[in-house]
Amino acid sequence: MCIICLAECSAGQDRSNSGQSWQAMNLGGIVMAGVVVQLNEAAPDKHRAVLRNVANLIKEMPQLTVELVLFGPGIDVALAQVTECGDELDAAQAQGVVVAVCQNTLRQRNLGKADLRNGVEIVPAGVAELVRRQLEGYSYLRP
Repeated sequence: MCIICLAECSAGQDRSNSGQSWQAMNLGGIVMAGVVVQLNEAAPDKHRAVLRNVANLIKEMPQLTVELVLFGPGIDVALAQVTECGDELDAAQAQGVVVAVCQNTLRQRNLGKADLRNGVEIVPAGVAELVRRQLEGYSYLRP
């Protein structure tokens, strides 16, 4: 299932961030700030599918900002000792995808920053990050 929410903005509104061209994402008067993608499942096949969706999205819309939010069992894909899907995650990050891991999940599992792959960010709460980004105008995707 895929849910996408778009925030309405005026057509010429400058929403630039990190050199991105937000006007390029103007879809007939609707402007997307980016896409926030949820992953909270443990199955490596699900991890691969979500990372493949992200790669396909970036291929089609390279100027789009994409953030992958991991929480619950979904954080496994970002653990340093986990090699399954590591190359795919590294490739996504190399293409500019922000990977954000839930601090609550890390705390619950007695894990910390040192347990994560390089370049992974920590957010206080994964679910709050999803809501925060949507309030900022990001579309929400849960493949």
